[in-house]
Amino acid sequence: ALAADDLPRAKAALTALAKESTGEMKTLAQAAADTGDIAATRERFKPLSALATGMELPPGHAVAYCPMVKAKWVQKRDDKLANPYYGSQMLTCGNFVN
Repeated sequence: ALAADDLPRAKAALTALAKESTGEMKTLAQAAADTGDIAATRERFKPLSALATGMELPPGHAVAYCPMVKAKWVQKRDDKLANPYYGSQMLTCGNFVN
């Protein structure tokens, strides 16, 4: 949703993640959901994403990295790269790192 520049959908997904999570994941997901604009959501997404990229990934998922923002995220490996930090401005900036 962040890669699609869709703030309402991103906030809904982050809220759902917070409800299904515990501990630091829950706290970080809720913090990212509780923002007023997409730039703030993306900034708060960074620590959540850093936590997620250090976890065991579900099958078919991989870690991607954007050198411009110096941040990682998890996405499906078979999908085209979709940078959540830049959205439509630089959607494919980055590469898969695992």
